Amino acid sequence: MPDARPILIVTADNDLRIALTEKLSVENNFSPQIVSNIADAEAALADRDRCLDTVILDFDNPKLNGLTFSSEIRRQGKKMPMIIVSTSPDEKDVVRGLKSGADDYIVKPLRMDELLARLRAHLRNFERSEAVTLRIGPYTFHPAKKSLINPRRNKRILLTDKETALLKCLCRAGGQPVSRAALKNEIWGLTEGDTHCFDLSQ
Repeated sequence: MPDARPILIVTADNDLRIALTEKLSVENNFSPQIVSNIADAEAALADRDRCLDTVILDFDNPKLNGLTFSSEIRRQGKKMPMIIVSTSPDEKDVVRGLKSGADDYIVKPLRMDELLARLRAHLRNFERSEAVTLRIGPYTFHPAKKSLINPRRNKRILLTDKETALLKCLCRAGGQPVSRAALKNEIWGLTEGDTHCFDLSQ
């Protein structure tokens, strides 16, 4: 599905893998990639042709040091939402997980509808932040850096403030049409009756 949001799920728990696959398979805007070990997880994160939207990390994974791995994700500067799942409800474990860089910590057994609701909430917050990275065709869009990057061609396009704001607005629409009035108001701060040349050079 071209507009499906790629999610990396790191778990060796077969029951959890099946449950997440079944839940996300009925959601037409998610594309889960499930790995069970640190090598495959690192390879997925290093894939320049795939811009991951979220990481769901199973702290019970025997093939992964969860604290080290989540800390490494943040050390690399990756800002996507990260959700930890674990059988431990211990406050110390929750604190360690959140301090390692996770945005949320959910105790097993998981309630799938709650997990999905939390996932969507974190994605909404992330999309409003300047840390977001978005995929537009072959390009990766970095609003904070005001740039479009095509990793395959090693091509980088610098954007003006207005061009950046315009692309952010269109990306937030999720492929739905955006009215001229909405663009005038959000990008140029104009009301419907105002006239403007819609200069994108600034």
